[in-house]
Amino acid sequence: MVKAKQLPSGSWRVQLYVGKDADGKRLFKSFTAATSEKAEYDAAEYRIARKEKSRPENLTVGEAIDRYIDTKTNVLSPSTIAAYRKIRKNNLATLMPIKLGELTLDEIQIAVNIEAATHKPKTVRNQHGLLTAALAQYHPSFSVKNIKLPQRVKTEIMVPEQGMIDGLMANVRGKRLELPIILAACMGLRRSEICALVGSDYDPAKQTLHVRRAKVLNEDRLWVIKATKSYSGTRLLRVPDGVAPYIAKAAHGNKPLVSMSPTEVSVSFARLKHRLGFSVRFHDLRHYYASVLLALGVPDKYAMEVMGHATPSMLKTVYQHTMADKRNEIAEQINARMNLVIQHEIQHEHV
Repeated sequence: MVKAKQLPSGSWRVQLYVGKDADGKRLFKSFTAATSEKAEYDAAEYRIARKEKSRPENLTVGEAIDRYIDTKTNVLSPSTIAAYRKIRKNNLATLMPIKLGELTLDEIQIAVNIEAATHKPKTVRNQHGLLTAALAQYHPSFSVKNIKLPQRVKTEIMVPEQGMIDGLMANVRGKRLELPIILAACMGLRRSEICALVGSDYDPAKQTLHVRRAKVLNEDRLWVIKATKSYSGTRLLRVPDGVAPYIAKAAHGNKPLVSMSPTEVSVSFARLKHRLGFSVRFHDLRHYYASVLLALGVPDKYAMEVMGHATPSMLKTVYQHTMADKRNEIAEQINARMNLVIQHEIQHEHV
């Protein structure tokens, strides 16, 4: 037990060691009282309460989630941390004050049902994912396997047709949005990757572009540069001959290739598509590029590399369909082939 020391004022003080800060500096909490016994009693009471509270089962759900987020701050993307903080602040409110040792499956199911009434299934599943991650770390004996989540909604992917791409290109010539659209439609880059590119990422001699960073919002709503979305997101791409002049014109040392934030790109693109009457998102240009690769018969492994995917599942479940104009082309080929079959049969009957 830490002994109290008398101060020049006559009071007694106990300094209780409580840990270290991020820089390794030792931290103390002081307890001052008129007598040594009272100071030592207050310090002992605080230490017992602190130890009791630190036991996992005595953490509230909110405290467990806070701790989980804090332990992942330097590991996960700033945008992911920001999303976690938002969930902690705004969602699953009925669960946050409950101690882990008192938490029940019914309480979790009720909280999920409340969120499902006003949020999309994907959003609710993200909330549940954060909760289960925190529980796995601080209350591993508690199983949430029986929680019923809202049914996933199959999203219809929009792939712009060639005429739409031509129309977009024609309307952005010489404008700020020109290079972002070219990089998304002709090289499959993500919006965050485009806005993080700098001139030195382009090698004119080898005609390659090094994609290795992303521009995202952190929890303070500030734009920051981080590593790409995943390890596979870092990639060295060969720049098509037609694209190279546009990149070369914008490449100046370590200055950004595109002087726009991801939000500015999306807002500018939204204005353009509304003016042209197109119902596409900027990200759909990446779908267009992926679909072109698949329509050309590019092997999945190569398509994964250039798109920055870690697994082929995204290509197979989201992108593996042909564009409308490609479907029409195939239909015409089938039609012509079947006509030959019918004509052959007719000729055979007349023989």
